[in-house]
Amino acid sequence: MVCPRNANDLTPRALRGRDVLLRPACSDDARRLAAWHSDPDFVGSFFDPWPESSDAWEERISTRTPEEDTFLICERNSGEKPIGTAGYWNPYTLPRVFRGLEIWYKVHPSSRGRGVATQTASLLLDHLFNSLPVERIQATVVSANEASRRALLRVGMQCEGILRRVYFLHGTYVDVDMFSIVREEWNTRA
Repeated sequence: MVCPRNANDLTPRALRGRDVLLRPACSDDARRLAAWHSDPDFVGSFFDPWPESSDAWEERISTRTPEEDTFLICERNSGEKPIGTAGYWNPYTLPRVFRGLEIWYKVHPSSRGRGVATQTASLLLDHLFNSLPVERIQATVVSANEASRRALLRVGMQCEGILRRVYFLHGTYVDVDMFSIVREEWNTRA
């Protein structure tokens, strides 16, 4: 699916990787996003379902900003079939004091273990550092999520530390690891 664009639309075009592409979500995707984020199998064991209506997703998509956006992760070699969702947002409540963006991704269970998260994180980092005057990009990951930790390390992010018992997951508080990369590190990646 190609989302409609008008001449004044600042929405980025698809970000193309080796095996995946990230295309900006459009209103036609709202129903899929609502279903996926409400499905315990899709969100996996490191997220609680995030039930929001398709109307709420449509609103989020229609109000994208340079500091927040949502993408569909699509397979390049199978007709651009959606296999996950990703995006970024500004996690800081005082943006005039603290600056940076946070990336996130969720890969469909049928596509996990194939490097999709690594390619997605790399595409998001490249897009954000190339198109915005951002100095820092971070990601938070449940400490037990080894696959996501490996993906972030592969794209050059560093684990800065642990946010102890900060995330309420499946009825208990769990630790979350904070990863980040700054522009200078991104510029010198191999």
